[in-house]
Formats: sequence, C-alpha cells, structure tokens
Amino acid sequence: MSDSPSSPEQSPEQGLVAVGRILGAHGRDGEIRVRSTSNVPDRFDEGQSLALSKDGATPEGRTFQIVRSRKTITKGSEELILLFRGFRDRDQAIRLTDQWLCV
Repeated sequence: MSDSPSSPEQSPEQGLVAVGRILGAHGRDGEIRVRSTSNVPDRFDEGQSLALSKDGATPEGRTFQIVRSRKTITKGSEELILLFRGFRDRDQAIRLTDQWLCV
C-alpha cells in the first residue's frame, strides 16, 4: 500500500489536493477554462471525477465528471478546456470561476 501524495485515493482525513484552477467559461456550451497544477498525465482525461473547492483544500461536496477535455494555448500558456457532465450553458460554467478542482 502506497502513501504517495499523487495517489488518487485520498482519505477524508488527508483533505483535498488542488489539481487545477478554474479560470472562467469558454464559449457558450458550458465548457470551462482550467489552468492545471497537476503533473499526473491523465488527471483531466474524459471520465475522471474532480471535487470542487473554494480554497483548494476544503471540499464543497460537489463532484464533477469530465465528459470532454482538450488542451489549448492562450497568451503563450497552456490551458485545458473541460466540459462536465450535465453542463449545457455558459452560465453554469461562469459560476465556477476562481474555484479549485481537487482530488
């Protein structure tokens, strides 16, 4: 059994680990722009679930599953464009701005 900090299995006592910051909405179909802080290659792949946190450590009780993921370059830095299950419009995405995605 490994206690590696990169392990996706984290007990509630260990708290959350922030893996990305939500920058804002992308387009009008519910996609969000994310700046990754993770070095785990498949962290943002389709099918992965991420918890939402305002401070990057305290869970809010909401978890989102990624249904679409792609990379883009904006102003010289790499960003991710994610779509979560159930998101259909820009307003849903805007509400998540400045929050953290965590495991």
